[in-house]
Amino acid sequence: MLMMYHVHELKQFIDAQSNRMWVEQVQLVTPPHMNGQSIWLMEPLTMAGIVMDPRDGSHFFVYEVAGGVTYSLRDDADANLKPFRVLFSGERDLRS
Repeated sequence: MLMMYHVHELKQFIDAQSNRMWVEQVQLVTPPHMNGQSIWLMEPLTMAGIVMDPRDGSHFFVYEVAGGVTYSLRDDADANLKPFRVLFSGERDLRS
């Protein structure tokens, strides 16, 4: 197990995979104010990407977990925004 604090660290780790070291699973841990529950959740991460807010042109990260729920650190984020850059894709990047 390895804990990372930023999606760019995950991207570097994914890019460094080899026949001797690979990633089989990635989990996203979210606090209650982010996940809308009364507890912290740990869920399988399926996608992490960068989106652009059309209102002001700012860029921010979005995280999609199994089940299709999308999280962002921005409270006012439009959940329907599609990433212009995918940093992690479970389908593309995970190995078993």
